[in-house]
Amino acid sequence: MRVLCVSALLLASCAPAPGPAPYVYGEDFDAKVATDVSFLPGPSPYEAGSLRLSIGMAYEGDAIETHAIDGVTSHSYIYIQDECDESSPLTYVPGTSQDRVEGLRSELITQGALGWWGHGVHWDVPKDMRTWGTLHISLKALSGHQDIEIRMGSSGEEGGADPCAPAGPRDGSRSSVAPTPDVVASVDASSYGYVADGAWHTLEIPLEAFQALDRRWINIPLSLISEGGQEGDQLLVDNLYFTP
Repeated sequence: MRVLCVSALLLASCAPAPGPAPYVYGEDFDAKVATDVSFLPGPSPYEAGSLRLSIGMAYEGDAIETHAIDGVTSHSYIYIQDECDESSPLTYVPGTSQDRVEGLRSELITQGALGWWGHGVHWDVPKDMRTWGTLHISLKALSGHQDIEIRMGSSGEEGGADPCAPAGPRDGSRSSVAPTPDVVASVDASSYGYVADGAWHTLEIPLEAFQALDRRWINIPLSLISEGGQEGDQLLVDNLYFTP
């Protein structure tokens, strides 16, 4: 399935307060499915009836709740340099690898030439995630990637504002409905056991660590950002899900 894409939450040279962004391109995250390898259940095999949430990325196991990437209201985005310029280059090249923690494959991220890369799963309609308490994710640095930032975002009931929208009427009047801006909270992967040593590291991150996040209105269940590094540096991502 091809899904809608892409935009940036930050610039390569600095890290301004991130916010909501329009996504206009398509990028295929599900095109390369390995069919000649055996299924791997992962380090924590799913038990029928247990509570586990999948957001449709980097996880092929079972879950009691799944929000599939459909390109309509749920998107898997490669960020770009300028979120308001559709011709802006991608920050990384997507791929897959049979080196994985569970399932048939992992997501392979190959950094581009912009000095940073970013990826995120975004929901057009915010979801209540107050029943979920822990983010699970496995990371493996094949090269580079000393620092990985993991983000989640929340917005008001109306969703976030569009930073690329026209400024509005020139008489200075304002809309009667002003969407609440996004709140984006982040943690460093290294604080939860990640090391760029060429080995898999499975992280368990309590959602309480994402300070100021309003879990009633989650619209970015996961965003990965890495600044610095070199073109061609590679990272594997797998085994991504939430538990209570």
